[in-house]
Amino acid sequence: MGKVSAITLASKTIDCTTNAIGSSATVSYELTGLQDREFPHGAWVAWGRPYDTITKWDEVSAWGIETFGLPGDRYITDININEMVWWFRDPQDRLLFVLRNGQCRCIELSCEK
Repeated sequence: MGKVSAITLASKTIDCTTNAIGSSATVSYELTGLQDREFPHGAWVAWGRPYDTITKWDEVSAWGIETFGLPGDRYITDININEMVWWFRDPQDRLLFVLRNGQCRCIELSCEK
């Protein structure tokens, strides 16, 4: 297994959800934590309905590992008490994750120097 290079930095994320009139890609909020420029396609899952139990978070994590393998090759994760962010190399992997988990928000990493 290869070594995962990760950096910790503050970055702006781009909300790539589409609103009712079709606008997309607006800067929504800032994230800090484990982020790597090789994994720019994020799926943000907030703690709350329907992800308000440990069991539900376990299901999301187990499905992700069964589908994409262990972290480091196709994705990395940043999990804390408030949220879970899955960072993917391939935007199609992120799309599959978001479609499977419904309440996720697509985000794009835009690192500032």
